[in-house]
Amino acid sequence: MKIAAIQTSNDINITTNADPLIHLLSKAKNMGADLVAFPECALTGFSAKIQEIPAESILTGLRKIQDTSVRLNIGVLIPTAVPGNTGLVNGAFFFSPDHNLEIHKTGLTDSEKLFFKDGSSLERIFKFQEHSIGVFVCREIHDDSILSDVSNADLILWPGYWGWDKPFQWTEDHKIATRLKKLGKPVIQINFGTHPDHKLPPGTQQGCSIVSNSKGTLYMRANERIGDILIVDTENLLKDYNSPFHYSISKFESQDLHRLKPLLDESAGYSVSLEDELEYFKSIEPINWFYICEDNKPIGYIRSFPQGSWGTVELFISPKDCPSKIAIAKMLIEVFMAHTSFDKGFRLRFELPLSDLKLTELIKEFGFKDRIETFFYYEKNLSNSLPSGAQKGAPEDLSEIKNALENLHEVSEEEVLQWIKCDNIYVHRLDTNIASAAQVYTYGESAEINRIATNPSFLRRGSAIALLNSVHSDLNSKGIRKISLKVDEQKKSSSNAL
Repeated sequence: MKIAAIQTSNDINITTNADPLIHLLSKAKNMGADLVAFPECALTGFSAKIQEIPAESILTGLRKIQDTSVRLNIGVLIPTAVPGNTGLVNGAFFFSPDHNLEIHKTGLTDSEKLFFKDGSSLERIFKFQEHSIGVFVCREIHDDSILSDVSNADLILWPGYWGWDKPFQWTEDHKIATRLKKLGKPVIQINFGTHPDHKLPPGTQQGCSIVSNSKGTLYMRANERIGDILIVDTENLLKDYNSPFHYSISKFESQDLHRLKPLLDESAGYSVSLEDELEYFKSIEPINWFYICEDNKPIGYIRSFPQGSWGTVELFISPKDCPSKIAIAKMLIEVFMAHTSFDKGFRLRFELPLSDLKLTELIKEFGFKDRIETFFYYEKNLSNSLPSGAQKGAPEDLSEIKNALENLHEVSEEEVLQWIKCDNIYVHRLDTNIASAAQVYTYGESAEINRIATNPSFLRRGSAIALLNSVHSDLNSKGIRKISLKVDEQKKSSSNAL
């Protein structure tokens, strides 16, 4: 079973809450989720102002969520303010096509008592598919009697309105870790995402919904963004790992890049530019980039780079001869695939060395097919010479650039347009026409020519060499001192001159 923990915004406008929640339910269903859980009071928002919400508006929103549960054939835990005879109760409803359950939060804080009434001690465990699932809400984690009430469940859902440390920290003696260890059950927390207009105490952040295993160790963590969806495979979560180490998987956050730089450097083979990494991260805001830690030390990551109708996946684990490499890679690929949505016709590619047979076989287990290609890399150190006369590709050149690049490999218009927009295309003209084109990526003080090709109408006129020289000069003028040329084995003989 797959459970989706969805971080929403704390918004008390119920008339605009239900429809976005329904949209998120559909999105989670498309990502393979069987059960979806939201933060504390996700339907109504958590604020003293919820007293102003008409009871009928809450009930209407709940009916919409329930109807969607049936229509999508999906389970839903929707926390909300619950209308009662004497006022509002802080609670939640579990909806599924064949079973419903109402749950109340008990033991309110003093501030909550200003707008909530004490809830009733109702059943906190429901059955869904093959699992029994318990629920406690926010601060109830500190109540031993409530932990006892859910002790017979297989796993726990923990909706909350919670502030984590910033930067995020998790150690064995963390106050929450010790409570979860005492509980002895896997727990999935669902928190509100960080709203840019909401003021938080210094050194805290919202979001970062956590998943812990039965030993109270961190298993997964979301980022802090509103709308983030964390997909949790219960089969893996419920396994009792007997390893002397423990692994935790986290989504990339911009502040994580500094911590991950040694891994990024090791993977690239040179010192990457944190400024460039951060700029790219912010430009695409990835939802499927994850890194894995062993005893709180980053040891690997997986991330993808979309390029129009296809994308490449970078999977890296350190050290390269790590004895648990395949098990770690499987964890990363599983979580990556669960959080990656594919449009029809989209192609995803892992580039792996042929010598890594075990990893190659693992990739095939996920439905990927062999496409064996051998590439050679030519490197050159650039010196301070030659003024730059390079020309960049423009959208109006799309057709001509595509014709040139397709003399090497088939490409789509969407791919070429994406490369142009990302400023990755250089061109060389003959007789005012584009004779050759190159796709170039820059990484700090180095660059890679991923492909360079000549339009068949302009072969053997020196255009590719002229283009390569102008690319060298332009990169050199920008402070780049090393350039590599990636060449397919089948094209190696025709590339020796370059």
